[in-house]
Amino acid sequence: MAALVGVTNWVSRLLWIVVLKTALLGLPAQAQDQDVLRVQRALALAGYDPGPLDGYWGMLTNSALSEFVEEFSVEAPIVDSDNLSDAVFDGLVRAFNLRNETIEADTPHLQVVMSVDDARHLLERTGIGAHPAEIDELVGLSRSQAISKIISGLGAGAPLLPQPVWVKSDQFPNYWMRWDYDEEERSSFRMARDRELNQLRHWWVDEMVATGRPQAERLILFWHNHFVTAYSAIQEESHAMYLQHQLFRDLGHQNFRTLVTAILHDPAMLNYLDNDRSREEQPNENLARELMELFVLGEGNYDEETVKEVARALTGYGYTRMGRMEFQFSPWDHDTGRKTIFGRTGRWRAEDVADILLDQPEVATFITRKFWTAYVSEFHYDEAQIASVAHAFRDTDYDVKTLLRNLLASGSFWAAENRGTIVKSPVDLLIGSVRSQGLPLGEVESLPNQLTALGQNLFEPPNVAGWPGAGDWLTPSRLLLRYDIISRLSDYMVNSHGEEAPPPDQMMTGSDEVSMPANKEMNYGSIRVRYAAENFKGPPHFHVSVMQENNEGVLRSDWVSPVVVVEGGIDTERYGRVMETDLPWRETEILVPREIKPDAFRISFLNDRCCGVGGSDGGDRNLYVDWLSYDGRLYPVSSGEQRTNCTSANADREPGRLYCGGHVTLTEYVTGETQPALVRTSDQLLIDRVAFEWAEEMRGSDDWVSFGLGLLAPRLGAVGAEAMKIELVRNNTRDAGQRLLLKIWEHDCYPNCLGASMPSAAYVNRDTGCCEMNFVLIGREWGDERRQWNALTDEQRAFVSSLWMAMPDLLRQSMQGRNWRQRNGQVEYDTWSEWFARMEEALPRSRYAQNAASGGWQLSSNQIDQNSMSMIMSMMSESASRTPPIVAGMPADEARNYIDDLSTVELPAQYFLTSEVGAEMPQIRISTDIFQHPLYQLK
Repeated sequence: MAALVGVTNWVSRLLWIVVLKTALLGLPAQAQDQDVLRVQRALALAGYDPGPLDGYWGMLTNSALSEFVEEFSVEAPIVDSDNLSDAVFDGLVRAFNLRNETIEADTPHLQVVMSVDDARHLLERTGIGAHPAEIDELVGLSRSQAISKIISGLGAGAPLLPQPVWVKSDQFPNYWMRWDYDEEERSSFRMARDRELNQLRHWWVDEMVATGRPQAERLILFWHNHFVTAYSAIQEESHAMYLQHQLFRDLGHQNFRTLVTAILHDPAMLNYLDNDRSREEQPNENLARELMELFVLGEGNYDEETVKEVARALTGYGYTRMGRMEFQFSPWDHDTGRKTIFGRTGRWRAEDVADILLDQPEVATFITRKFWTAYVSEFHYDEAQIASVAHAFRDTDYDVKTLLRNLLASGSFWAAENRGTIVKSPVDLLIGSVRSQGLPLGEVESLPNQLTALGQNLFEPPNVAGWPGAGDWLTPSRLLLRYDIISRLSDYMVNSHGEEAPPPDQMMTGSDEVSMPANKEMNYGSIRVRYAAENFKGPPHFHVSVMQENNEGVLRSDWVSPVVVVEGGIDTERYGRVMETDLPWRETEILVPREIKPDAFRISFLNDRCCGVGGSDGGDRNLYVDWLSYDGRLYPVSSGEQRTNCTSANADREPGRLYCGGHVTLTEYVTGETQPALVRTSDQLLIDRVAFEWAEEMRGSDDWVSFGLGLLAPRLGAVGAEAMKIELVRNNTRDAGQRLLLKIWEHDCYPNCLGASMPSAAYVNRDTGCCEMNFVLIGREWGDERRQWNALTDEQRAFVSSLWMAMPDLLRQSMQGRNWRQRNGQVEYDTWSEWFARMEEALPRSRYAQNAASGGWQLSSNQIDQNSMSMIMSMMSESASRTPPIVAGMPADEARNYIDDLSTVELPAQYFLTSEVGAEMPQIRISTDIFQHPLYQLK
């Protein structure tokens, strides 16, 4: 018993120590969990009492959640924060809506039964267009119930269509190394990133057409135009744009406070507003200023001194371009001094900034007014209702569902005078029309390019203020183009509901569908060709020849396909030439008899034509071919041999860009197994590339001077990294004199530095939690550094030793890259020359000479063109995983048939136009008259 009492007393004392330490340091006893905070907020909004909304799992949170689970029959067992499934959050949204429907039961205008006009109005404002099936689903509900339907779909969930393969790949572009590339390499790198962004843009357009949750896509688009970034302004970092898009997809429907905090850690935003280069000695004010003016407070609600203080708080906030492109805090660049922001003084960081700014009363009004413009009216503002909605928004700690529900429940939203008072954006006009009419994307020209022509290039807003909207969509030139594009689209809509003439004999269209030949008994293989086109006086035509090599080694045509009439090209006479990165790529399938065995393929451009008024810029017919696939092999056209009748000497230097009639012959191919595994050897250090990163001028008075190199895929046996920066350091110490050491930082490696986590003997940076290790060559080695060396495995010691022994060669190799010239490498190198000489003298006598790999080091010849290879393989994967065309959450055929069935009894105009216009044309068949009506430009 005495022993038990002693243990109990010891535990009690330990608990008191923890509590006292927590209180003194101002630290929570456990880490705040964002999922717990989210569920606490949701419980409170649904009418339960989870206790303090603090992100910590306690008895009150557990009790409230248990009560909810029992009341709503949620089957998922919940015992702690690790059991919070999507079903829990979906159920809490349902509870939120039911609570609000009860509250709204006493509001007469919300108990009105939904008409077709009401349903179209609600769907067009909150989503993208309105398919008749979506309208009919809401008709007969009360307005309050219909609003609940919209709120339930704000979370995007998993995308309906597969995202581009590259966004999920474990292989990442070498963003961090690209500045060292020569011009040809940099051009290839940019082209690969441009193609990735183009794929992302096309995927999002497809998803907006296909989704059954258009309100989620509308909200994502809203945030893209609020927290503005642009692909071209962040050095073509396509992965950063995807990460930001996914951020809006994951958090945009939840809480504005959470979203603001997340955006301050977002790589795209940190790059776009130059905060990744903001240092204590030179704070950059761009993010601080736009954060307050455009994102949170609004113009006139802050002063210049506050801008400076917020900028200081945001110093050191950047991200790593290695690997997954993640947020990275640099404590040595952060201003740790005290800052005063809106009367509050402390050693603030970004998280504190977000909380201080969102404590200002102007925030709720500013954000509510912006939502009002997007969802209620661009011209009519009811200040009293805005203030009421803003008050509720702030009272719920900025819950987005509450904000949007209260806007949709307002009298102003349903008022007749506010209908038709928002100008349709290009997304509304084009994608909304395609959704409303049930047209699959494969049957219309490239929507992303048409959006760009009308002024809404996705992921490329014009400036930090975003797309202005309203009258900016209706400038004279854009208005004419809007009518022109929608006229052509509406013609296609009308024609798509009737019979289409079959293509001429010996001709086939370049669509994804292909018909079997008349003789179905034959065994056929499938050729797929990925192409794009610029049209002029008609589209390009091409055919594919199967080539076989004769006895003399000469390629001869053994079979020729029917002529393919290209679909989906850009009409250059009407819209002008486009950047190659904006070309609308498509695929076509050609059947070839299996008995024919190809040695090569030849793609021939048959009907070149030029030019329009003013030369090729006024119209030109061009064919672009990306690749051809057959029998598991992919033939990249860029590796082909091109011959055209162009007179320019450089015309055929880029195979696949057929600006004149001619052909490209394909003999080289890759397969899914073509990309080799990274070569490794246990007796030689291999490195794919060495680059100069930075250097500080060697001054005798400085305590710490560094010289940095970047290494691509350094490896020895199982030890190494995909990306790594190493730092040579001359260290002046008071007691031990001068030292020369090699420093390796965990945050400067991907995925790690030594093939595994650093040993426990490594230093741990208290601000970042990252480990670092020092390996001394000249001067005294501290006890901690000796323990770090002893904690390494034999293979890790060999790796570090090989880096040291290769250092003279690595320095010389780094001089070959562009960084050396651009970053004054030689100037800084000269100041280090004495220490480099001492290094070369000391290395042969060091422990590193004894432990290094016997084979020394080598610049690896295994490096492959990741830019082209990763893109080729991703396109093969996408081609293999195509999904059937989907529109408005249903198969495209079903979406069109639904309208066809309605049209047999004459379709009410209110399905597409406001009730005011519907009164003029109460019963119509699908007609271009609808789409040409001036009020079709409004919603």
